[in-house]
Amino acid sequence: MNVWVDPRDVVTLCEAILIVYRNHGLRANRQKARLMWLIDEWGLEKFRAAVEQHLGHPLQTAAPKDEILWDKRDHIGIHAQKQPGLNYVGLHVPVGRLYAADLFDLARIAEVFGSGEIRLTVEQNVIISNVPDSRLAPMLKEPLLQRFSVSPTPLMRSLVSCTGSQFCNFALT
Repeated sequence: MNVWVDPRDVVTLCEAILIVYRNHGLRANRQKARLMWLIDEWGLEKFRAAVEQHLGHPLQTAAPKDEILWDKRDHIGIHAQKQPGLNYVGLHVPVGRLYAADLFDLARIAEVFGSGEIRLTVEQNVIISNVPDSRLAPMLKEPLLQRFSVSPTPLMRSLVSCTGSQFCNFALT
């Protein structure tokens, strides 16, 4: 609905949505007893208007400020760890495609340059941790890091894709 609510008002908004659905939802047919079918029948604007009418005021469409710290989400790049002299290196995996040969290379790189530990992120990237300062420069010369960059372009950095069925309609892209 393109709505922003203050955290204190979330329960009130959820209650309004549920009451509108309870009063107008298609519950006679179990296959159609879903909120999505009411929105499909009414359209999003009519549904939003009904929720606003129940609340007694219009809903806000934008937050006063962005609450997400976007620069801390993907872990791509070289970052100092809490332990002095150690770093973790976030590698961008283009569109989340990781093959067996790449995993063997990553395992070798993690063993040679770090502690052997590899972590996978929800953004479909890779983190190699416990890399000493003295091993960073040689690690960055590894051929695999030409594809799995520590500094991808902004578009490539945020581009992800579902790694399941090809052309799946639930893909993240």
